[in-house]
Amino acid sequence: AKSHSYAKLNPIAQYPFEVTKEQVLASPELSDPIRTLESCTNPDGAAALILTNQELAEKYTKKPVFLIGTGQAQNTLALSARKTLTTMDSTVNAAKSAYEMANIKSSDIDLAEVHDVFTISELMALEDLNFIEKGKFAGYESLIPINTSGGLKGCGHATAATGVRQACEIVAQLRGEAEERQVENPKTGLTHTIS
Repeated sequence: AKSHSYAKLNPIAQYPFEVTKEQVLASPELSDPIRTLESCTNPDGAAALILTNQELAEKYTKKPVFLIGTGQAQNTLALSARKTLTTMDSTVNAAKSAYEMANIKSSDIDLAEVHDVFTISELMALEDLNFIEKGKFAGYESLIPINTSGGLKGCGHATAATGVRQACEIVAQLRGEAEERQVENPKTGLTHTIS
């Protein structure tokens, strides 16, 4: 429901309409306890960014956005081989690398686009990225804005384009160009995707 509240404000969202909590809970079950309206679709799609050095960026735009940290990690594909089903070690390790490179903590981040292929995936990512304590999610009211684009749920998961689409949302937000879904004065954003 939260993702759709943002998606309705996003002109490129595949599903730009609201969905209520009651509609989510009443939607058909895919695999207990995940319901149809807690999962994303896999549409076609494309996204693009131009990455360059500071000098060239400042030559072509008055609003450059700088990449200050990045992290990448991998995990075993087989769920049965993982230590736990509620932590993505790859996310934990990639976040640690990115935070160290950027010399920041999760508390320094103003908004995030995280991989929400299922509702539970978003909550796991928020824990693994240190936005909430493990098992202590108490609602979005106390969190930074998450998935202001509408996330994978509202935009769809065009697999090869998702990570770049997420970065495009963060760039739009940091430039103050996110129109109706604009977050107030963001300075630092985070993207998290899984492939």
